[in-house]
Amino acid sequence: MILVVAPLLYPKIHLVYAQNSINKTQIWLDKLNNIKVEFSHSPTNPITDTPTELKFDVLNLKTGDQLKNLSARVIILTSSNGEESFYKYTNLTAPAGNFSVSYIFPTDGVYKVLSKIESKDISTLTLASFPVFVSFQPVGAMNSNMMSQSFLIALLTGVTAAIVIAFFLIVIRKRRKEKKQNL
Repeated sequence: MILVVAPLLYPKIHLVYAQNSINKTQIWLDKLNNIKVEFSHSPTNPITDTPTELKFDVLNLKTGDQLKNLSARVIILTSSNGEESFYKYTNLTAPAGNFSVSYIFPTDGVYKVLSKIESKDISTLTLASFPVFVSFQPVGAMNSNMMSQSFLIALLTGVTAAIVIAFFLIVIRKRRKEKKQNL
């Protein structure tokens, strides 16, 4: 049971060089090449059949400055139903040190987003890997705002029903007392 619930409660898996923060940005550190890759996605909780933007920011590990004139390749890898499948983006350019791709996850599960990033200016290469947990949202499922509203409506309906039932019980008891007194 814990193995089933844990990925739902903690959707990001910690890797050796990756870490999570409150805003769900993952960081890959390449100490050998002095590169830091920050990865995030929007929405922060991806669901199936909905576009998700995968964002990469490539920085100099020591100075924090963005690396310029980058070329990249991104591969999205999954293993569902016992079969591995992947989708790749090639020939991506990032003159300012950041880039993004949009992807629609076809099924739920844990995906690996792999990136190969090369700098033309300093002639370095780094590879990074990030897990992304994608949940399934059935057709017609409610978002959290709708669920909050539904809960409030159900609560008000329940309270109203309890008041109506209490009123009828008081009226019935009163009538029974009146009948007993009249006999």
